[in-house]
Amino acid sequence: MVSSEEKDFTEWFNEYTAADANKLTKNSKLIQAVNSDDLDANFVEQHIRDSAPKSPVTKGFCAKCQDLFNNWPTLGGSSTREHDSKPDLDQEGWDHGVARPCSTFELEGSTRAGCKFCTFLLQQLKDSKLLDTFRKIETRLYHLNDSAVSFLSVQNWGTNPLQLLWLNLPGKICTSCNSGIAAAVKFQSSFLPASADCYDELPDVLDTVGNWLSTCSEGHELCTSKDDGILPSRLVSIAGDSPRLILTSAYQTRPRYSTLSHSWGSHDVIKLTSKDLDAFMKVIPVDRLPPTFKDAIKITRSLGLDHCWIDSLCIIQDSEEDWLKESALMSSVYGGSTINIAASSAVDSSQGCFMKPPDFSGGLRARIIDGGRERVQDFRSSEVYDLSTSKTHLGSRAWALQEKMLPPRTIHFGDRGAFWECRTTIASEYLPDGFPRHLVSPLVRGRGKFESLWRQVVMLYSAANLTFEKDKLPALSGVARLGFNETGDQYLAGLWRRQILEQLCWRRWKPKTNWKRLPWRAPSWSWASIDGKVTWRYVQEGIMEDKYAHVLDASTTLYGHDPFGQVSSGVIRLACSAVATGFLVPSMPASNSEGETGAIVVLRASNEEQQFPIQMDCLDDIDSENKKPIYIVPLLGGKTGSGMAPHGEVIIDELVIQGVALRGTGVRKGEFSRIGTFDFYKDRVTGAATERGFNEYYDLFLQVLEEHGTATAEAACAEIISNSEHPKDRYVITIV
Repeated sequence: MVSSEEKDFTEWFNEYTAADANKLTKNSKLIQAVNSDDLDANFVEQHIRDSAPKSPVTKGFCAKCQDLFNNWPTLGGSSTREHDSKPDLDQEGWDHGVARPCSTFELEGSTRAGCKFCTFLLQQLKDSKLLDTFRKIETRLYHLNDSAVSFLSVQNWGTNPLQLLWLNLPGKICTSCNSGIAAAVKFQSSFLPASADCYDELPDVLDTVGNWLSTCSEGHELCTSKDDGILPSRLVSIAGDSPRLILTSAYQTRPRYSTLSHSWGSHDVIKLTSKDLDAFMKVIPVDRLPPTFKDAIKITRSLGLDHCWIDSLCIIQDSEEDWLKESALMSSVYGGSTINIAASSAVDSSQGCFMKPPDFSGGLRARIIDGGRERVQDFRSSEVYDLSTSKTHLGSRAWALQEKMLPPRTIHFGDRGAFWECRTTIASEYLPDGFPRHLVSPLVRGRGKFESLWRQVVMLYSAANLTFEKDKLPALSGVARLGFNETGDQYLAGLWRRQILEQLCWRRWKPKTNWKRLPWRAPSWSWASIDGKVTWRYVQEGIMEDKYAHVLDASTTLYGHDPFGQVSSGVIRLACSAVATGFLVPSMPASNSEGETGAIVVLRASNEEQQFPIQMDCLDDIDSENKKPIYIVPLLGGKTGSGMAPHGEVIIDELVIQGVALRGTGVRKGEFSRIGTFDFYKDRVTGAATERGFNEYYDLFLQVLEEHGTATAEAACAEIISNSEHPKDRYVITIV
């Protein structure tokens, strides 16, 4: 180490040593400073070998971990707490203790020797992407002759039979699970009865999957399928030596089958075409099947099923008619399956289902002694569900969302092993009896009213990726059909009639700076017309109850067979109470996480030009010459549900007016297309815009409407009506 580096390292060391661990996060300057260091591979490997356990690993644990389990730290009332204990409201809980000193080199050495807990601790650092950071800090300390190590923190989760654990930075002790580095690396541990199985020897994963399926099929009422949905036209029969296509119309009794959810990727996957149909009815060449398909067939056979459904083999890929017909059946194809097999980590069909790396740990159980009393505790990542499902490669694909929501049960295979998910429970091959606390998404559990789940569905779906842009609505049609079956509501290209006013106010979530308008695939008023994650604000009792317009009628024209799929046009007739008009000034990038300042529209108030921030749907919707007028149409307003009480005084409610920004189509008077949205606040307490004076726009916009709103609406509308139920909403415009 040269002298300049030595000086820099010494300065860093002095600051690091003095720093408060509870304020030292992964984004702190002191932690970020080590990320530019280079790790010497030979140095790391030698330290791993030198740190390997001196005594053999027995019963799955090294001597240090076994000593920890035999002398588990007693925190508050932890030693007398049972797995089914209720929280004690008379006690605070959150007691904290420190145990088990270690280094990353020691953890990796013990992992290689077979210690399950060291493997799990190392995996937590890998999952949080902090292993190299810890190791670089350790290396700096080594060169500075400091022998500081990491300690394992344990903290009671209040007075629940649950604890939180984390590895501290070398030489530092963070005392709260939500502070410092703990917020990024903490994991969970639940108390279990002393009689609980510790899985000393985990069974073969396919045997575990078979047990999950049997338990679910025979005992989970929520997961029972009605078996009355329409079958796909074709299935792959795997009962014989070679797979072949069969027509389901020939079956007297409904066949049990699996479905495969996978990412096509760029790999040239085997496809059913018109010319191959007759041949595939006789035999599908096994040597042409990619690893993912072969693995799916292997898993299906192990479960005692004779049929599977794979999209590329069961839909004629060069027939638009067959594709439209079969894609319209997705709700019943997946909903009627016995099990869905998700190749979660594979980027294409060449990678297969079984991708778990060596020395991986997805969790474990251990028998511990706390204050002389024995119990079992499990140890699992706080993000085990997301890491195994939504944060996988498949989870980023739009088609996969409905393939996850529709089946009664899914088994995810990926780089974290096998992960079971049904409407009743979740489990992993590492914790096969399931998780004691429900981590299951309500989207899969099928609980709650569909109307309240739709925004969550759209937020997840709109953030996902599609290979073919035209699939934006078809890839969600199965979920939409599910919603229609529950509610009977009219579906309108991603929106629902009963909630249409609030859903028309959808807006981009954390927009990027390069969003462009795509070729037409949905009406401009639908979020499906653009790419990127969207959201909107809920309307509920006491929240957003002021209405400035109402929808007279709405309709879409279908492109194919599916009433919930692709559309060729769509129109909304809106009766407004007031409209403002102005022009855009040169656009500016979104200045905060919510993107309020995508553009500025200039409106007139008190004979002066006033600037109002709006969010554009697409940047290329901005007229470069700013000659075309923009129409600002308020739809909803009122209390947001947030408020503030300055100096302990009476709470002041946050207010907002929201609506859409439109531009005339030029085709006929009163016809517009949507180009953006707006939220004008008063007494704002949420968002970064609070510091930018955004509070002023609410009252100022009301002034614009009072001075010019009805005259502008009359000049812009297609017709003027009278309506006793909505006497102010007289001016009718059309949005396409």
